[in-house]
Amino acid sequence: MQIVVFFSSANAVATLVGNRLLTQTVNPHVLGELTLLMNLALWLTLPTASGYAYVVRHWRVAREHRAGWGFTFAIGWGLVIQAGIAAIGVVVYWWLGLGVTFWGSALLLWLICVGQSTNQAFDSVQAAERRRTTAGLLTLMGNPLRMLALALGGLILVPHTGEELLGVQSGYYLLIAVVTTGLVVQLLRREEEPRDHGVVSAQLSVRSFVWYSLPYVFSGIVTQVCASAERWRLSSLDDPSATAYFVQAVGLSSSAVAIPCGVLISYYLPVITHTIAKVPAPMRATARLRRDFLRFTGGSLVAVVFVVIVATDSITPILFGPKYAPVSRLLPWTTAGAALFQIGQVLAIHAYIARDTFSPNAAHVVSQMVYAALLILWPVHADPALTFSKIFLGGRLLYVVFILLTTLWIVARSRRAESLVPLSAESQAKG
Repeated sequence: MQIVVFFSSANAVATLVGNRLLTQTVNPHVLGELTLLMNLALWLTLPTASGYAYVVRHWRVAREHRAGWGFTFAIGWGLVIQAGIAAIGVVVYWWLGLGVTFWGSALLLWLICVGQSTNQAFDSVQAAERRRTTAGLLTLMGNPLRMLALALGGLILVPHTGEELLGVQSGYYLLIAVVTTGLVVQLLRREEEPRDHGVVSAQLSVRSFVWYSLPYVFSGIVTQVCASAERWRLSSLDDPSATAYFVQAVGLSSSAVAIPCGVLISYYLPVITHTIAKVPAPMRATARLRRDFLRFTGGSLVAVVFVVIVATDSITPILFGPKYAPVSRLLPWTTAGAALFQIGQVLAIHAYIARDTFSPNAAHVVSQMVYAALLILWPVHADPALTFSKIFLGGRLLYVVFILLTTLWIVARSRRAESLVPLSAESQAKG
């Protein structure tokens, strides 16, 4: 637990420092344009983003039955297909003149997609293996050090457009991709010969991957529709600076709620994953873990929202500097929204345990569709960024309501099914 707390604290501090340096060296207009370009890249990496939950849920299943190499090779082939999809996408962007204006930018955007998809595929492995120090270092190398790299690039290049920072972004993403892939290979070098492979063949098949990941495809598409509506409509209503203010407010809010949640997720999720990989009645076996997880997360989120609301005017100049002063009026709304989203994500642990990908994604898709409709259709007369922040809060509240209803249904269904599993069988599986 001490390792988790240390790296979560270090990640929080590094994120705040990196964000401050980034907003000090890169003006809002340029950062807004870079955000719009990254939104285009995220559209092209939807396949691997959708498969992330499958890897998290099934990596330990593969390792328990010594099928890690086969599982990793399958992921590798998926990344090759993903790279081809991204290549087609960036060519279409360049042809349409959407964001990228010359071939060099298109190539850099493709490299970003390659690096990002690799990270999405392998990022969760170290945490699933409960290698907490390695996972903590990778987390530090993720968003916090990426912002430091962008800040350094802004200091050296003094960019006038977002495209000028694509080289820094692509180089850093590729570096992380090499590191994460190398760590997975190093981990698997000690794996023994496969055993009982037939027991898990159904869970590790292509069919299982498709059916498990498909709901996340629809959820990812809707999420990207919302992200695009946020960024591109804000840019059209005002200019890329408004996009930068909103994205920075959401980013800081997400980081603030992630400080306590990161500790709890890093501790509880690997323990829950290990438990459910070995028992026939996972919902029953994880009852105490789930209660503790929900109780601690809820209390910590309430505390974070209270602190941000009270101290907004004081912390904004420190965290962002004078160029991003408009962020202060957005923070209370975006922090409350980010906290609600985290509550929904924690509630979704019940669906994760039950291997139910449809219910939580249905809740997410429906709430996000309503949110996207509001972003696109809501009349905005003044201060678009503030209006979008309030809509952001409303969309997250709707998500929590839907995910709570689906969670109650999942738990009731699982209890009925697990009542048929004798306690002796569960104890034997744990042993």
